[in-house]
Amino acid sequence: MKALVYIWEEYVTELKKAKRNAKIYETMAKQLYELTGEQRHREEIKMKITNMTFQYRQSAPPSGFLPEYTGSSEDKDNDDEEGLTEDSGSSFETRSQPRKRRRLSHASLRRKKLHILDAMLHEHRKIGRTVEEACHEVRRVMHQQNFLQVQSLQLQERMMNLLEKMIPAVTHPVLSWPKPPATKGLGTPTPES
Repeated sequence: MKALVYIWEEYVTELKKAKRNAKIYETMAKQLYELTGEQRHREEIKMKITNMTFQYRQSAPPSGFLPEYTGSSEDKDNDDEEGLTEDSGSSFETRSQPRKRRRLSHASLRRKKLHILDAMLHEHRKIGRTVEEACHEVRRVMHQQNFLQVQSLQLQERMMNLLEKMIPAVTHPVLSWPKPPATKGLGTPTPES
């Protein structure tokens, strides 16, 4: 852990300057491996630094450990020897600026999150309305189909009634036509009795 703090102290200014720090964390991981022999991935280094920073902010700072300080330890000793009359104000400003930036970025992240959540809620409501409209349309079509089926059945019933009226009901047997009497002399001869 001390080795990581030592390495972090060397790269803190670069970390604060750069927006994309993957390469810096990669070199920090290599340097940690060279110092301690521990193989760590850059995400582990980043997470460990984040956790240590969080723990530092939650508790009182340990003696001799100032993570907000951006220079090397030699620069700090030189500043102490010269007497920090004017520099103490500027040192305070440099320490407060990163915090301010972090707070602003934290606030901007909150705003972005709220904006995204608001957009997601809007989309969710929009999808809900679309689904509700689709269900309403399905219900309307089903009612219309039901109505058409009822009308079709009523028409079939009317057609059957009309057909029954057109075709009279047969109550007596059908009479056959009488055979005509045979005529003499026309056609074939008939035997006489």
